[in-house]
Amino acid sequence: MKNFVEGFQRHSELIISCQIKLKGESLKVIQVYAPTSDYEDTEIEAFYEDLAKAMEMKGRGNIIIIGDFNAKIGIKKRRKT
Repeated sequence: MKNFVEGFQRHSELIISCQIKLKGESLKVIQVYAPTSDYEDTEIEAFYEDLAKAMEMKGRGNIIIIGDFNAKIGIKKRRKT
């Protein structure tokens, strides 16, 4: 695998990227761990700014973003009190 990795970069404590070359094509993989709603709004905004910068950084080819965005899907259940 090491022959395919062109480089990697830590963008923040929550974001890292790796540039991979496969069959002559470049691929950037960005791994994230998004802050939860328990974080301050400024920290959440900073995360998305860092993610945008990681996506814009020098590099060509396709981008895949993977990780934990702390999304919630489905119907919201009401708590019984």
